[in-house]
Amino acid sequence: MNNIVNIPSAEVDHQKNVCAICKKQPVVRWCDYIIRYDHAHIFLRNPQASKEPNRRGAQYKTCDLPMCENCVHEASLDHDLCPHHSQLLRQAMLPTDYQRERQQLEKVKIARIEMGLETDLGDINEQMQLFDE
Repeated sequence: MNNIVNIPSAEVDHQKNVCAICKKQPVVRWCDYIIRYDHAHIFLRNPQASKEPNRRGAQYKTCDLPMCENCVHEASLDHDLCPHHSQLLRQAMLPTDYQRERQQLEKVKIARIEMGLETDLGDINEQMQLFDE
């Protein structure tokens, strides 16, 4: 009734330092996808002592899945993603050039309104009509 079942643990692969995807090659990179943001700032009397707990890397947690050179997906020069998070990133992007260009135009419009440079949307709407043609 109290049978103990031994389940192979992930510690075996970790000890071997092998890729978590293919389980064959040595680990050379880790997934940089941000999975959680920590916005709590720590204030100390000494400003120098406040720098370390509030540094940029301490404000978020990354996936850190260990990967070999063959399994890594490079999102940029210094950001590597695991296959799962690479697929999520691709799905989050707008599918067509037209949609991405329209998105950028809207961001410019919103920024100009927030800065008080645009109060009348007429000029922006005319630009959008020219873009649509």
